[in-house]
Amino acid sequence: MSSTTNAIVPGQLINANVAQIQTTLWSSMSYYNSLQVQVEKRMSHGLQVLSSFTWGNTIDTSSGSFAGDNFASNLSAITPWWDLRIVRGLADFNVSRNLTVNVLWDVPTPKAISGPAAWIARGWQLGGIIQASSGVPVWALAGIGGDPMGQLNSAPIAIPDRVAGCALTNPSSGRHGSLQYINPACFINAQAPDQAFYNANCDPSFAFPTCINLLGNLGRNTVIGPGLVNVDFSMVKNTKVPIISENFNVQFRTEFFNVFNRANFAPPLDNLQSLDGSGAPVSGFGQLTSLQVPSREIQFALKFTW
Repeated sequence: MSSTTNAIVPGQLINANVAQIQTTLWSSMSYYNSLQVQVEKRMSHGLQVLSSFTWGNTIDTSSGSFAGDNFASNLSAITPWWDLRIVRGLADFNVSRNLTVNVLWDVPTPKAISGPAAWIARGWQLGGIIQASSGVPVWALAGIGGDPMGQLNSAPIAIPDRVAGCALTNPSSGRHGSLQYINPACFINAQAPDQAFYNANCDPSFAFPTCINLLGNLGRNTVIGPGLVNVDFSMVKNTKVPIISENFNVQFRTEFFNVFNRANFAPPLDNLQSLDGSGAPVSGFGQLTSLQVPSREIQFALKFTW
């Protein structure tokens, strides 16, 4: 999207006696392409492994089912229907790469031991679930006052310009004390391409080249949120008690969720407004404030079956 093609001419009311009319257009589009691979090792020698990998993209013009976009990184309730290319981009739920590995191992019992040692060593089962995935996309928007672009709705969309060559994210944020994930220096209010365009089309209350009534060139969902790396682990001890009955079994389980206690930060959805109406950076924009999964949790369980 270029600034020169995104200028909006304020519309005129056809009949001043008619209030706002809501229109529903069934015109959104969605595309999905992917490579999906699954590798399975069936149970043999006490070991079973199942892994799956997906590498794909979902592109759409609105990820909601009705009246705009109802996901967390949502658009205005009214999308720019006059040119859906403006909002064509990665879907709000898009995860480009996702790897999941499940492992289950029945630990063999050494044949050379007997008595209490054999009772302790027998019946163990270890399991693990490994997940690694890329983050979901978000769209940094700008703040405006009123409706300077003439969109004639109560929730106008405002898109900033992206500063060329600027790294949108700080990959090390969250691990070294900094919670600033999205770089606020990468966004400015839309800029007029030249003085003549500014004189003819832009609000003169903002100094050249700022053109508050333009849509900027930042594409939808161009910022990718933090990824996820998580490992869950379980230990199970099955103990047969034939003195009670042939099928009586006591199972003791210990389960570790997020066993390595890794901080998997959620995308910064609480504040996606990069600029205020004057073009100044908004405090708190793009900061990490929550987690995708909790800190390490350990769970114990005892189960009797017969």
